[in-house]
Amino acid sequence: MSKKIIFVGPPGVGKTTLRKIFFEYESAEQLLQYALDPTYGAESIVLNLAQKIGVFDLAGQENEKWLGGEERDVFQGTTHIIVVVDATSTIEEIVKFTNKVVEVRKDTCPDSLIFLLAHKIDLLTEIDLKEKKRKLYSRLTKIQKIKIEFTSIVREHFLKTLVVFRDIIKATLGEEIPIETVDVALLKDILLVLNQFMGKTKIDQDMIEHTLRLQKQRLNEILEILESKQLIRVSESEDGVVEINLAMDLGKELIAVINTYLKEKLGIIQQDLLAVEIRSDEAPAFIGFLVADESGRTLMSIEERDGAFHDFIGMDLNRDIDLIPSFVSALTSFSKEIKVISMADFNLKGQNSLIYVYEYDKYAFTMFMNKNMNIDHIKEDIQQYFRTMIDDHNDLFKNVLETGAVNLLSELHAEAKDWLISMCSTYESKAKNFELFDIDMVKQLYEHLDRITARLTSRNRIYLKDIKALKSRLLSAVMEKNLKEIKDISRLAQDFSTKIMT
Repeated sequence: MSKKIIFVGPPGVGKTTLRKIFFEYESAEQLLQYALDPTYGAESIVLNLAQKIGVFDLAGQENEKWLGGEERDVFQGTTHIIVVVDATSTIEEIVKFTNKVVEVRKDTCPDSLIFLLAHKIDLLTEIDLKEKKRKLYSRLTKIQKIKIEFTSIVREHFLKTLVVFRDIIKATLGEEIPIETVDVALLKDILLVLNQFMGKTKIDQDMIEHTLRLQKQRLNEILEILESKQLIRVSESEDGVVEINLAMDLGKELIAVINTYLKEKLGIIQQDLLAVEIRSDEAPAFIGFLVADESGRTLMSIEERDGAFHDFIGMDLNRDIDLIPSFVSALTSFSKEIKVISMADFNLKGQNSLIYVYEYDKYAFTMFMNKNMNIDHIKEDIQQYFRTMIDDHNDLFKNVLETGAVNLLSELHAEAKDWLISMCSTYESKAKNFELFDIDMVKQLYEHLDRITARLTSRNRIYLKDIKALKSRLLSAVMEKNLKEIKDISRLAQDFSTKIMT
């Protein structure tokens, strides 16, 4: 079996419930109503997705033997460890348990990735949750190959948790991050690899892996990106050592710039820009956009509704929001300088944010979006609108650049806001008709299948197996973003609903 996932955590934290909902497609509503019996030993299932994935659920009552040495061999061959802890536990309890798992990983499956799920966040107040996030990130982010998520299966948090498990499965299947997506964590790892060439023109892969403690899959991904950009050449020596040669001379000055960027600029971007968090699943598809010049000065700020930036991303239109174009400008100029990523058009992804940037002529267009949406099918419409705006009002924009009088662009605001509202409407219509992949629509379809399950009676329980099979198909369709399959599942779900009601 090529892939192996292990659930581990203290007793009663919800490991089995999460497994049953997202890997066995049980009803979330029913599992919330009825407590499950404790797990004993190690329960296992096999997922048949693009490849077979073994899923093991370790009983919390027996953690001493799983983590204490007696049966820690169960972790051998594990590629992903899902650590589930109760979000209401103290920071010390969570850190102590996580460190135990990290120690076992070190001895049994050092290349595995840990997903730490602080579960049942519905039991925390918003203030307590924010403080817990801050403390956990502070205490645990120094651990290599760990991703921290906050989950719950209650309705208001279900979508976020569904997305978390989609990402876990995608990671398990080894799906690569597209190069055009500027994941700041990925960019940071790329720069760390380039920085190893300080005073050298050749290094070996094992040395980088050991020095940076990068997961082999992550390092291979980075090397593929750098090789595709013709920055390096990867070859194998006669004695089997994988060597990495610079295809161009980065030079001492550029290495110094990389160092500065790693220590200063990326820290600022991660702290101030990627801390942006979409506050509500009720946020419109497009919250608002900024137009800036190439130096990062904001020329236009357009919101889908008055106060949208404040209400949905917690940023003040006249103060905080102006910082973002300068960070985007720094990121784009630097990335162009080292030629790693083409930045004319990219998504900037943070922990809970989705920002789309498009550059045209001397201007940058930065769109803030609902974190759950899919921009791929309407990206060209956005680009076309921005190009047309600049081309049709070229003299006006030039005048603003020369004089600094951004108020001259106020005449464009009403038209821009109308366009933004129409884009939201267009997106929502396409999503409802499954003309594009949208996770919110998937959530509604999943919940519809849950409601059908809840309505089953002894007379029509024969449909239970078929509905669980539909959930399995839906998860596979989500992985592949297969719209035709999702449409078929939606139609079949409606057929089941009709049968049950008659």
